[in-house]
Amino acid sequence: MLAIAITLPVVELHAPRPEDGDLAAAYLKLAPDYAAYVLSVILIGLYWAHSHFSGKLLEKTDHGYNLLTIGFLAAVSITPFPARPLVEHFGGDADSTTAALWYLGIAAAPATWWFLR
Repeated sequence: MLAIAITLPVVELHAPRPEDGDLAAAYLKLAPDYAAYVLSVILIGLYWAHSHFSGKLLEKTDHGYNLLTIGFLAAVSITPFPARPLVEHFGGDADSTTAALWYLGIAAAPATWWFLR
């Protein structure tokens, strides 16, 4: 499940389409997409590494733990979506606080589920 979640952000990446033959400008225009991708992969990767490590510490799980794990996985799978607005509004415009709060809230959701487990 986490492997699928970590590959979803790459779907948003597209090849640059240079206007007037300026490939560098076309790549620069896509910088927010690439930044959002990197941010998403780092966050999901951290959750995956923690989940993988802590899974080795458990000898046995029960039904309740497995149900809470579904909530954890669902929360991890939505973490890439607020990354793009965060990156786009990083410069401090009027929406930067809203974008940051949404990203922090959604990024913290998997941790909340994790502690419930």
